[in-house]
Amino acid sequence: VWAPDLIDREAWLARFTARRTFAFEVDGLMVGYADLDGAGHIDRLFVDPAFGRHGVATRLLAHVETEARTAATRRLTAGASLTARKVFERAGFRIGVPRVVERRGEEFVQFPVEKTLG
Repeated sequence: VWAPDLIDREAWLARFTARRTFAFEVDGLMVGYADLDGAGHIDRLFVDPAFGRHGVATRLLAHVETEARTAATRRLTAGASLTARKVFERAGFRIGVPRVVERRGEEFVQFPVEKTLG
């Protein structure tokens, strides 16, 4: 539901290239990725379900935070799903009031998350 049936390849690539994207590999296979824009927003954090609960998301978030600190970013934000909420919480993000987000007729609960970097 997060991607349209017909993907505009140029728009999709532009969206990726507008952010720094970090991949996590296991034996040469990409099993997760996260991205970070210049304002400190994490738009995507994805882990292949076959590699869930193996620390991939935790390690990706740690890497994103390190990169953000190196760039002197003062705050990280994201919209976390119910599943991802726990990962962000363990990484020290403050969890905001849940909101309902609609995508292509489907509704999802999303938590705004934020972490101040010192």
